[in-house]
Amino acid sequence: MNELINDMLKYNQTGDMDIWLSKHPWVVEDIESFGVMITDVLAWFRLGYKRELWKKDGKRVKQKPLEINLSYPWCNILKDITENDPEFLKYFYVSKNKFDFRETVAEEERIQAMEFVYNNDHVVPLYN
Repeated sequence: MNELINDMLKYNQTGDMDIWLSKHPWVVEDIESFGVMITDVLAWFRLGYKRELWKKDGKRVKQKPLEINLSYPWCNILKDITENDPEFLKYFYVSKNKFDFRETVAEEERIQAMEFVYNNDHVVPLYN
């Protein structure tokens, strides 16, 4: 999963579609919505790790799937990629408008992935 996350982080930081396509030959016609999809998935990872930190502080929270609405183009892209890209398919699934880890992904691996994104996703603000 680390390689897939690194690919998402690289794309998010550079916007270079060639980096993504070199490992994930998935045709994306709507590049802007693809970028939104990557940003939202990474934000879901960051929030997941934040929830883990809250648990350590004794707060009663639980992990939640990323809710998607198929009326938005980025959600359709996420659904299509999750169902057709072998790397996404290995770790994630979409069901009933929710994107989440597959049950076969160990809890420790999930938390490590969330922590890695939390520590390495340097979000560039849209406005100063």
